[in-house]
Amino acid sequence: MDGTTGNLGVIPRTVDLLSDSIKAYRNLGWQYEIKVQFLEIYNEVLYDVLDNEPKEMEIRMTENNTNDIYVSNITQETVCGLLQM
Repeated sequence: MDGTTGNLGVIPRTVDLLSDSIKAYRNLGWQYEIKVQFLEIYNEVLYDVLDNEPKEMEIRMTENNTNDIYVSNITQETVCGLLQM
């Protein structure tokens, strides 16, 4: 996920792509609010990476036509660093 110095992984490439997009669209007058959730699934157990406290969580598809995934009781944080670039 992180990659190496010479071969960046998915996470740093995604952050770079978001940052570049924000810079480009900000010049057009767009405004953004980016929120993140980090979920780890290990041995069929859900872990909220942003909260170290154990808690009950459930993952399911929403009942609409977009097949969105919903995770109950997961921490969501607003990202500030990318917005200031």
